[in-house]
Amino acid sequence: MRECLPPGPYDVAFILGDGLSARALQLHAAPTLQLILRALTGWRVAPVIIATQARVALGDDIGSRLDAAFSVLLIGERRG
Repeated sequence: MRECLPPGPYDVAFILGDGLSARALQLHAAPTLQLILRALTGWRVAPVIIATQARVALGDDIGSRLDAAFSVLLIGERRG
């Protein structure tokens, strides 16, 4: 992760990870994130992080580095 991000603290950090399906993330992440952000008026939201080959535990490290109270990982997965 690049260390040139604006320093926190933040209320929430969103991480978009390709997981097992980059296509799922491509189709659904932006509309989902838009809906969530509309509901978070007044929150300090960190810059959105895009991660390749992401797994769930990545949210802990990114949230810590950004000094975010919450980290939310939207990860692309296959059906099944």
